[in-house]
Amino acid sequence: MTAATAYARPRALRNALAAAVVVACLAVLAVQVSGFFSAAYLGGILGAAAVVGLLAAGATVCAMAGSLDLSAPAAMTVAAAAGALVAQSAGGVLGAVTALAVGLALGVVSGLVVASVRASTVVVSLLLAVVYESGASALLGGAPLDLAPAIRSALSGVLPSGAAPVSGAALLMLAVMTILGLLLWRSGFGRRVLAVGGHREAARLGGIRVGRVQVAALAVNGACAGLAAVVALGDAGAATPGMGASAGVLALAAVALGGTSLLGGRGAMWRTLLGTLAVTLCGMTCSALGGSMALVPLVVGALAVLAVGLDARASARR
Repeated sequence: MTAATAYARPRALRNALAAAVVVACLAVLAVQVSGFFSAAYLGGILGAAAVVGLLAAGATVCAMAGSLDLSAPAAMTVAAAAGALVAQSAGGVLGAVTALAVGLALGVVSGLVVASVRASTVVVSLLLAVVYESGASALLGGAPLDLAPAIRSALSGVLPSGAAPVSGAALLMLAVMTILGLLLWRSGFGRRVLAVGGHREAARLGGIRVGRVQVAALAVNGACAGLAAVVALGDAGAATPGMGASAGVLALAAVALGGTSLLGGRGAMWRTLLGTLAVTLCGMTCSALGGSMALVPLVVGALAVLAVGLDARASARR
């Protein structure tokens, strides 16, 4: 076996994993769910993926920059809490703007802290997540904050106008992924992200301001967390402590499952979309089969670990 073949095999398996999961889940759902082939059901898959997809989009930018950020789910919770409080007094539009602004601001704060401390992004962002979650709990008084139906509808009305069967939340996710995907693929920002993620010191010696790239990547992640908060508030009608935790775990799994390297320097947004669909369909398949939803993180986590392992093997054999 040549070195090229030894590298190609784990890489090919990593790239095909998400597609295989999607195909398998769709096959099961086609058998188990009556009306599976209806436009409404197929459009609902995208709607169900919106929150995870938005978080995964931001996480992809950070992962490709080699600055994996674990604080985004907590930032989403803070953004949702702040947005809900403002929406109650000033209406859904200002509530949505507040959620986006808070998410963006926390992303910038995370980026500045990471760039200043120059420690492991994972460790720093994990500590920041604890701080953000404490702040969210303080804002909510440790209890869920329910929104009136009119406010919930107003928050949902801020999203792009969907055309049945595709919801506004699904359109927002697709738009964000498309814009970020084009930026990563065709812009100077994308080239700098890949350079920093591929080899930080070489990028620094090449004149790239690594700190600025890190701040920009985490700011994008924060903005995506704010948008995810708006969608989650419209869906759930309430802001609750820790509401971003499960979606954040699934988002990271979607990034890994899609084939973007969590080590930095490689990846694509379309891969993350495929990973997001795989994660979402795993949950829908489990529900259709009558299984416990508690099994979903277990299955998705195992698949993500497999994807990370394949990526590590492919990277080691380059």
